[in-house]
Amino acid sequence: MDSTKLRKIRDLLSNLIFIEQSNQIMLKKLILFCLIFISSLQINSLQADDKTPKKSGSPIEKRIENFFDSLKQGKTNLAFTVLLENSPIAKDKENISKLVTETDQTLKKYGKIKEYEKIKTDSIGSRNVRFTYFSYSDNFPLKWEIYCYSGKSGWQILDFNLNNNFYHLFDSPNK
Repeated sequence: MDSTKLRKIRDLLSNLIFIEQSNQIMLKKLILFCLIFISSLQINSLQADDKTPKKSGSPIEKRIENFFDSLKQGKTNLAFTVLLENSPIAKDKENISKLVTETDQTLKKYGKIKEYEKIKTDSIGSRNVRFTYFSYSDNFPLKWEIYCYSGKSGWQILDFNLNNNFYHLFDSPNK
């Protein structure tokens, strides 16, 4: 073979290698772009999940969430009717009326509930549970403690506590 044919073959091979290297670089760039795009979608999805309140699956927690949803709508009577269903507290109508009045007065003082969240669940055994919730208004957060028992007739509320004393929930600084 003469040198011009060899040179042409060499140039052709060089061009093919260059094209293949360029394609590999483009493929790597495309893969990198796809990875960044997918990652950004996942991050946005996680951020959206953080902003969406998590709803519970247990029957008693659903009942408590319905309670807070009714309070948000200003339906305090309905809220307590739902919450205290099947509970010994519900048998004392005067007590329920007092709870409704006191809760309305507290919400008037501290502000209408805008949002709420469960912050703590404590159990003693499998049938006694205390749920601690915060409700948030424009003015002040309130702490709600709801004591529940799972008995023969299902979940029932045994006791209920509403206050603005929650500072003890924060960790004490080490001295």
